[in-house]
Amino acid sequence: MKNTTELPSDYASLLSTVSSRGILSEDISAIDNRLIYAMQGVSSTIKSDDLGIADWATQTLKTVKRKIHEEICDPKTKKLKKLYDDVFSHALSQDSIKNISAFIAPLVAAINPGLAVSSILIFLAIWLLKIGANAWCATTPA
Repeated sequence: MKNTTELPSDYASLLSTVSSRGILSEDISAIDNRLIYAMQGVSSTIKSDDLGIADWATQTLKTVKRKIHEEICDPKTKKLKKLYDDVFSHALSQDSIKNISAFIAPLVAAINPGLAVSSILIFLAIWLLKIGANAWCATTPA
């Protein structure tokens, strides 16, 4: 596996909190909303151009998802690249969330280093596990 990095120092604590509060059982739209809120939360420390916080968060999340899609999906087969089968083939668990977070952290940081915070990484990983990487690869992200 390539593109892994160290996770933020508060990562383990936040993941434990997310798990203990039952967030792992929420549906994908609730997780998507949590991603938007997490993006809005970090927006005060990141230049957001002339867009308002909500618009900036929505656009930035689309950019992040497109970047991940480009990295993990084969555009010809519309399936997950074989290289990433092991990363995305596990059930929703704290270990799989952590492994996916470590994988996506550099992709997110390449867009904006300020986005590579625990909440965004955790909710992105949960979203990817819930959407199903292979199913997601068959689509074209907005």
